[in-house]
Amino acid sequence: MVKWRRIFTALTVFMCMSLIASLTLAKAPDEQYSDEITQAEALGKIIYEKDIAAWVATDKMLEDLGDDVSGLPLRGWVTDKDGGRYRVNFIGEDKGETRIYYQAWTKGKKVKKTKNYKQGIALNGKQAAMWAARKLVSAQKFKQCSKRYNTVVIPYADGGTDGGDDAGVGMWYVYLFASTTDASEVVMGGHHRYAVSSDGQHVLSQISFTNSCLVLNKGHVPDGSTLASLMVSHIKTPYPQESHVFANYSHGIDFYVTIVKPALLWKIHNGKIKLVKGE
Repeated sequence: MVKWRRIFTALTVFMCMSLIASLTLAKAPDEQYSDEITQAEALGKIIYEKDIAAWVATDKMLEDLGDDVSGLPLRGWVTDKDGGRYRVNFIGEDKGETRIYYQAWTKGKKVKKTKNYKQGIALNGKQAAMWAARKLVSAQKFKQCSKRYNTVVIPYADGGTDGGDDAGVGMWYVYLFASTTDASEVVMGGHHRYAVSSDGQHVLSQISFTNSCLVLNKGHVPDGSTLASLMVSHIKTPYPQESHVFANYSHGIDFYVTIVKPALLWKIHNGKIKLVKGE
């Protein structure tokens, strides 16, 4: 009798485990990849916010300094968080010294405050690590799909959040985005993400969001209305990534992302990823 109880118990455990496994496999894709989707949404939003901050800050610096900009040894910028605002630090290198020559604090598409330093000021520890990570990645060999590339550096801690100067940083995500000056073009290929150590000295990993150079054209809608959406196929992951969310924010149109295996269709609207059709 004891023997049969043991066999019955073993069968019961096996059946329960099989049921749990089948339920796990039966999860809808938006549930199965919920963590990855949440992260893609968060990272895509931060990338867009930092891109906008750099854009409006650059315009303001050119307006404020005029021809004096050409006399500065500027090499680029990094954008960090100062309280509830983004702070864009324009950095130059001269005689072996790296210094900040202009700063702009932004909120949304507006510049709230600026500071100009004729002799430059020293970078704090976090800014120095961000600048080192940016330089390290810019020197890497990668598949180029444009002569123009924009760089965004994000402190990757707790899913890509930036809590300011006092926040800890596990590593840096450094993005290279192929760009264009043609407003009708949507560059989807040639984007890359590097994970860099917290001190900015070592590349930990690298991914490319596409295998090929891809440029979509928003073109002209015959009746003169605004294009509502674009569709792009994706083979790197079974779900859209932050590059798709960034494109959605940047161009202000919906994106449909098709996955071949498994057969999935996702929609990105206002930075949110939703499953349209699953297998």
